[in-house]
Amino acid sequence: MGWADISSQGTSLPRGSVAEYWNPASGSSAGTETATDAVAKGMKLVMAPANHAYLDQKYAPNTPADLGLTWACPNGCDVDQFYNWDPVHYVSGISRSDVLGVEATLFSETLPTTTDAQYMIFPRLQAIAEIGWSPNTQRTAGSPAYADFLQRLAVDGQRMVAAGINFYRSPEVPWIGAVGSSH
Repeated sequence: MGWADISSQGTSLPRGSVAEYWNPASGSSAGTETATDAVAKGMKLVMAPANHAYLDQKYAPNTPADLGLTWACPNGCDVDQFYNWDPVHYVSGISRSDVLGVEATLFSETLPTTTDAQYMIFPRLQAIAEIGWSPNTQRTAGSPAYADFLQRLAVDGQRMVAAGINFYRSPEVPWIGAVGSSH
C-alpha cells in the first residue's frame, strides 16, 4: 500500500497492491489521474481525500492559530466536509468494486499534545467512520441522513465530555446540555 502516486507512469506493482487516494481533486480534475491510473493497473483504492479525511486541517478560520493546516481546506473543513461526500463517486471512472474503504489521516506536526490531537480529531472522526461503515446514501447539507447524523453526534458530545475527551464544538451540531467550549 502506498500513496496513489505509486500508480504513476513507469511503475509496476505486485498484484494486490493498494493505492491511498489523498488528493483533494474530485471528478475528473487534474490530480485524479492517480486514482484512475491505479485502478487501470488493477489496484484497489482507499479513499482519503485531504479535504474530506485529513484530520489535521483546520475546522474554520478561527481554529486556534497554532493548530492544524489549511492547504487542503483554505476555508476550513468542519463536520459537513467529512460527512457529506461519497468515496465511490468522488473520482470519475471509479466504481464500488474499486474502493476498499476510507481512511482518516492525522499528521501531527502542529499538534504537540494529545489534547490538541483530540480537538482536531473529534467530532470529524465520527463522520468519516460513519461513511466507512454505513450503506451509501445521499449525504448533502440538507439530506435526512446528515440531519440524523448531527442529532446522533450531539448525543455523542455528552459521551465525549463524560470521557474527558477534548473536542471541537462545531456550530453545525445541535449539542445537548452543557458541552461547553474547549481548547
